[in-house]
Amino acid sequence: MGSRGRKSAAELGVIQGIPERPKPPGELTSAQAEEWRAVVARMPVNWFPREIWPLLCAYCRHICNARHIAKLIEAAHDLDIGDRTALMRFNRLLGMQERQSNALAGLATRMRLTNQSRYTPSSAAAQAKGGSGVKLWEIPGAPEGSAPWED
Repeated sequence: MGSRGRKSAAELGVIQGIPERPKPPGELTSAQAEEWRAVVARMPVNWFPREIWPLLCAYCRHICNARHIAKLIEAAHDLDIGDRTALMRFNRLLGMQERQSNALAGLATRMRLTNQSRYTPSSAAAQAKGGSGVKLWEIPGAPEGSAPWED
């Protein structure tokens, strides 16, 4: 328990602990550590207490795994899907991608990184209704009768 009464000038002049953003643990690869820094930089300084770090480590690993799987899927697009083995490999890669996406979504929600965790359903609905009011086909400068996504 602290002392009663006013604090002295000396007590007021002492800076209490300045919060720091957590540094990536040494167990992460350089790509995973880069993801750690990017995620931590986007959130308030004290958003990730020590007990959340294992979840954040897993989240960063899943991001890097998902990117690697996406590259394998891109490479598999050139395979002959008439070949049963190639089709089975492609199917396995898609299953792996889905598992990574589900893991990322679950971890992001648990660490309160998603919009779902930041808005109540009623405020999210109100924000969605507000929108910009501009329809995609009414973007200024778009040729008459053409959609902006058509080349």
